[in-house]
Amino acid sequence: MVFTVAPNAAYDVSAPPNTTLVIRDNDLTAGPSVLGAEFVYQTAPQRVRFTFNQDVGASLSASDFAVTGPPGMPGHALSYDAITNTATLSFDGILPDGNYVAEAIAAGITNAAGQPLTANVRRHFFFLQGDANHDRQVNLSDFNVMAANFGESNRDFTHGDFNYDGSVNLSDFNILASRFGMSLAPDAGGGATGGRGGAGADAGDDTSITELRERLDDLLG
Repeated sequence: MVFTVAPNAAYDVSAPPNTTLVIRDNDLTAGPSVLGAEFVYQTAPQRVRFTFNQDVGASLSASDFAVTGPPGMPGHALSYDAITNTATLSFDGILPDGNYVAEAIAAGITNAAGQPLTANVRRHFFFLQGDANHDRQVNLSDFNVMAANFGESNRDFTHGDFNYDGSVNLSDFNILASRFGMSLAPDAGGGATGGRGGAGADAGDDTSITELRERLDDLLG
């Protein structure tokens, strides 16, 4: 359980720092387990998070995690939040298109009593540039998302900011155009698969790149 106390200008003469109080359940007698794992692609840096039910921070090192994926995958750095018991693997760059597996390796992850994680935990995830709605394909739906936010700032990947610079502009359109009609097959235990007009492409993929540029020109006036 976590409580956060923040200053209130209506009552505080000065501005004291925020205070966080963490109450931990010490009744747990078994080794730690993973409560959840997620791939965060909406904002940079892209990252994978593993949240544990106990504090395992003292035992963690980079070798306790493994990430596999297509060639060209960037490295990652490990950080740990002792308040939420969350380990984060932050990638050094934008991931290549493909399917990935992030794994927490049980043998090296222990609680304060030295009990190990009950079992290895894998998180399968994928990334496809230009896929704003994260449905494994780049098509007219993604273009419409990008077009609705074109020229705007303070945006993320789900708005069409595919290069993670905070704005939706011609650079993002070029990324989408370079992958338009591409789909990514579900993970079958291997690497990335996909191609233009491949499995999972829908009728929106019949739109040509020239037509997209014409639509963009109309949008820009």
